[in-house]
Amino acid sequence: MSDRIKEIITRESVQTLEKLAFIFAMPEEEDTEPEGEEAVAVAVDFTGPFSGSMLIRYPVEDLDELAVNMLGIDDEEEITGDQKIDALKETVNIICGNVLPAIGGKTAVFDISAPMFVDESEPRPDISAAVKVQLGLDEGMAFIFLMFDDGVPEIEPEQ
Repeated sequence: MSDRIKEIITRESVQTLEKLAFIFAMPEEEDTEPEGEEAVAVAVDFTGPFSGSMLIRYPVEDLDELAVNMLGIDDEEEITGDQKIDALKETVNIICGNVLPAIGGKTAVFDISAPMFVDESEPRPDISAAVKVQLGLDEGMAFIFLMFDDGVPEIEPEQ
């Protein structure tokens, strides 16, 4: 069942980045670990028919383009660190908001918390049981992790 959820996360992530941020993201099939490149992470928690969290680890080199396109910043303006994080927070919020109804059904109601910055120098959430999606970007690799508190929920096959 996690393969189906992975397909949903991939589809919604790629569509969000392309339609709202004008960023071309390519799904990566080879399973790599999110180590080595400089990246920032943000997460949202959710509750509803099932609960958990979604975390995005995004390469620093690609944050300027994300902020410019998501926030409508002029290319000549200096982009602040806060603006970059805000753009990534909005991205995780939108992706999560699209993924959850696709998994839980269109009538399912979820409460999504405010996105938060994840300090990677502190202990990270346990992502070992997460459904993981990798997306190749211009300069690096984005990783999206969807974690469920009580195991992966059953979902209906897509018609």
